[in-house]
Amino acid sequence: MASHQTLGGRLRRAASRNTPYVLLLPSAAILTAVLAYPWVWSFIVSFMRWSPIDPGGPTFVGFENYATIFGSAEFWRSVGLTLQLVLLTVPAELVLGFLLAYMLNTDLRGRGFFQTLLVMPMMVVPAMAGIAWLVMLHPVYGALPYWFGELGLPQIGWMIDPGTALYTVALVEIWRNTPMVMLILFAGLRSLPPELADAARVDGANGLQYVLFIVLPSLRPFILFCLLIMTMFELRTFDTVFVLFESGGPGQGAQVLGVYLYERFTSSYDFGISSALAYVLLGLTIVLSFWFAKGAVKGAAE
Repeated sequence: MASHQTLGGRLRRAASRNTPYVLLLPSAAILTAVLAYPWVWSFIVSFMRWSPIDPGGPTFVGFENYATIFGSAEFWRSVGLTLQLVLLTVPAELVLGFLLAYMLNTDLRGRGFFQTLLVMPMMVVPAMAGIAWLVMLHPVYGALPYWFGELGLPQIGWMIDPGTALYTVALVEIWRNTPMVMLILFAGLRSLPPELADAARVDGANGLQYVLFIVLPSLRPFILFCLLIMTMFELRTFDTVFVLFESGGPGQGAQVLGVYLYERFTSSYDFGISSALAYVLLGLTIVLSFWFAKGAVKGAAE
């Protein structure tokens, strides 16, 4: 009798432990099917030559699509522009985000108002943000060219100069993404124990020394996390460029990888090479993200 009770108790405990997994199984199965099927199918298609305007239908070509991509000078130019955009935006977003977060962490009068104001760019839909900047930077009717002229400053071809097109995109991206960095680092600053500041004062450290040798090392995991997220965001930049220029910009000066993929597909409707290009972009994102994530984990462990 006792053995039967023991067995029944074990079965009930096992059922209790597994109940959450059983309840989540239908949702997990649906999500897996919805997400996995496109990924697997697009990976298979990346080894084919397939266009709806080609009467021959899909043809298996192996690694030919990838060889075509890596042999294209236009592709490598887009890679260079994408990495340049990352280098232009991510450091600026980290520096500005930290300065704003540090300012909000002080006894600033009206801090709630400024915090709401600074977060607003992150809340704007990317397409609407691009349209707003398109209006402000218009070479004839834009506010910035107008005020540059009123102040006697040299005019900048924000929207028409191939040499400044990428900088225009970088400006909008910094405006959009800095608030996210600010919020993450602000959370990190709020988590620092106040005893650190008291100890720094006792040791005779000034404000700059406190920031450089105590605050920044303590925020290292948060900074590396921001570095990871912002790099991923900038690598897949598309909507800002498309809204501003509807293409790769004047002289293709802002043809980053996301735009290059779009234009390559719409010019030929080749599902195969477009899928291969998407996986190349995914691979680049994974490699850089893994590198930064490894640094973040190491920083958190220290």
